[in-house]
Amino acid sequence: MCYNHTMTNFTQWLTENLTSITTGIADWFSEHFINLLITALIGFLVCKIGAKLITAIVHFIVRTTHSHDWSKKDILKRSCTLSSLASAVWKCLVVLITIITISESVFPAVSFSAFIASLGVVGVAIGFGSQTLVRDFLSGIFIITENQYRVGDIVELNGNSTGKVERVGTRSTTIRDLEGNVHFISNGAINRVINKTMGYSNCHFDIRISYDSDIKEALKIIDKVGKKLAEDPEWQKKITDPPRVERVSDFTGPNVTITIIGGTIPSEQWNVASEMRIRLISELKKHQIKV
Repeated sequence: MCYNHTMTNFTQWLTENLTSITTGIADWFSEHFINLLITALIGFLVCKIGAKLITAIVHFIVRTTHSHDWSKKDILKRSCTLSSLASAVWKCLVVLITIITISESVFPAVSFSAFIASLGVVGVAIGFGSQTLVRDFLSGIFIITENQYRVGDIVELNGNSTGKVERVGTRSTTIRDLEGNVHFISNGAINRVINKTMGYSNCHFDIRISYDSDIKEALKIIDKVGKKLAEDPEWQKKITDPPRVERVSDFTGPNVTITIIGGTIPSEQWNVASEMRIRLISELKKHQIKV
């Protein structure tokens, strides 16, 4: 009975005051909506334009600072990594300022400065209780500033995750392996980094030929094929040192193992090795050398 009576009173009050409530809401929207819309639009434009401007500035600084000792691909990787981080920080700041500005317009009686100050105290408390998060953040900063790897690099992390770096954040690193699997690794957990595309790369592989073949002739053919490959217009910009015989590294049973090495620009070592193998198979067959 008490519940029904309360609902009846509420319904009666709502019916009597619905017009005034609706009028008040309409008046509030007519007074503040345009300002809120303009504030949101300005925030959106500042966010977008600022991010593009930051990206352009970072690209310019990296390009002018490292133009002599870095390749174009290295410069692009470094600038993309730094610009993505700087843009993310910028967007967070703009969104936060926009939200505070809109909130102050909607709730003018609330002091948001005191609220922000209290957030600082809460942030310190959370920092003490979230040491892992702080460690990930600091590790991410060191990874980026020390240029351990960049977006687009092929890396091996901790000896068990290998792939292409898709994102370097302040908390985690994202890489994608050859099977398309995406690995999310906390920066604080990364203690061993092998960067396979930093500065320059080496095309390095072994071939095995029959023990009964002419070994010296095979060595001459390998060097000749490597030199022709390096002179090919399609490949000469990718090869810094022609693939050649490094050594006869082993012979086991019926096979002799020959190690081949050559210099390439970053990320091209696998393509150069593949093309070298294809040409070697054809050329060695012509001279009746069994691979």
